[in-house]
Amino acid sequence: RKYCNLMLTFLASGLWHGDCMDVLGPLGHGFTLLPDAKRVVLLGGGIGNPPMLPLAQYYQERATVISGFRSAEFVILQEAFQAAGAETILCTDNGTVGRHGLVTEPLQELLQTQQIDAVYACGPKPMLRAIANLANTADVFCEVSLEERMGCGIGACLVCACKLEREGKPVSAHVCKDGPVFSAKEVVWECPDLMKLKVRGTDKEKWMLICNINPGGPFGGSATQYFIGDFDGHKFTCDSKPEVTKWMDYGKDHYATVTFDNAPEGRRVAIAW
Repeated sequence: RKYCNLMLTFLASGLWHGDCMDVLGPLGHGFTLLPDAKRVVLLGGGIGNPPMLPLAQYYQERATVISGFRSAEFVILQEAFQAAGAETILCTDNGTVGRHGLVTEPLQELLQTQQIDAVYACGPKPMLRAIANLANTADVFCEVSLEERMGCGIGACLVCACKLEREGKPVSAHVCKDGPVFSAKEVVWECPDLMKLKVRGTDKEKWMLICNINPGGPFGGSATQYFIGDFDGHKFTCDSKPEVTKWMDYGKDHYATVTFDNAPEGRRVAIAW
């Protein structure tokens, strides 16, 4: 996206007043507006806060905006949210301003104490996943705006592909064309890979669960974790304690790990790319 913005700036710098240029848009799908909703919660994490402003201006006093930032110096748009008539709750990771903690904490309080008709969110995936879990548990309408790298913007290059579940079946979608806004109930937040492997030097077998994550890696980017345990067909039970993290691969040159079955001699092959 930064590359696209730089290219647009470069091209626009060569235009004169009155010149014409082609613009393709609007692209994708936005948030669903609910005219009859009496109380909604809008959640933004970091640069996910600006998309919440038009929603705050639409719902006005019916909206509670929960904004999350790393620190006080990154806080934006609080006065704009208040000018729209919305209630504001500010959270920071280090507690330098507002509440010290995550945006999910006040959300959970609101879901437990008020009749919430809708939840809207935009921000990093771990935040969106936690919000979706809370809203789905409370059976509250929830939409999330996903953030992915985008190449073409029209669903042709597959860079922003994401996985959904609709009517019990896995579906591949594009954040640029089919999103970026999706129902929280249909987003598959992780793409785990589960396989049974022999324990070297024994006759025992163990299950290994592989999860590709972004963000959350040791350097803040993509990474692949793996877990060893048992699987009964429905539930995976990890042998390690929750605080033990097993990394398969990570780094600036890492995006994800993919496994292939039916290799010679019955091997499973994992390739990081």
